[in-house]
Amino acid sequence: MIEFNRVGSRNLLYYLINLKRLFPFLAVILPVTSFSQSFFPEFGFGASGIYHNQNSINNSDLTVSASYGDIVYYPKVNFIEANNFALSIGSPLRLGFGWFSTANSYDSNFNLIHDHGFIFAYDLPVCLDMNFGGLSTKNSSGRFGGYIGSGLGYNRVSLFGSNQSNYVFESVGVLYRGGVRFLSRSDHAYTLGIYYKNGRAGEQNSTFGLDIIAPLYFYRK
Repeated sequence: MIEFNRVGSRNLLYYLINLKRLFPFLAVILPVTSFSQSFFPEFGFGASGIYHNQNSINNSDLTVSASYGDIVYYPKVNFIEANNFALSIGSPLRLGFGWFSTANSYDSNFNLIHDHGFIFAYDLPVCLDMNFGGLSTKNSSGRFGGYIGSGLGYNRVSLFGSNQSNYVFESVGVLYRGGVRFLSRSDHAYTLGIYYKNGRAGEQNSTFGLDIIAPLYFYRK
């Protein structure tokens, strides 16, 4: 079984310290906003992909690209609000399942090994989002809005039931996300979003995907 290095605590501390880059931005918008604590839970479904390419500790090279379906639950809190604007902090939790058939590895003799099996994954991120336009708050006007955000994410992907071996990838990295929100003709609210996480610690695998989620609350029509 191929084994990989664990996520380093020093790398995790480094990315937490880098969040201080947000302070100048907050200093500009705080004087023109009001503090709030509105809770916005959302639930939906998505599709994600993973790309991994790294040498393991036993000198075997492993390349994995796979896709899987997600269940998404996104609890967040608007802690600063203005007219059609809000800053929120939350955690878009993901639980994914799927089938992979594009895992290729090279053994110590450089023989190519094709593999397939099942995939199980989950994401545990923390994000700071800037929400703008309609649907940014419960009392905002307009039928269309959006968001952009960034944060820190932990991701674990397990590949099992394969012909050769079972693989486990863990990584911590910077998460980038964005999307649009809109009201349908029947006044149902939806969010269509995309995300990308560039793994910097651990196995350094990259994850990306899209999702469509709906709020577990009602907006003012």
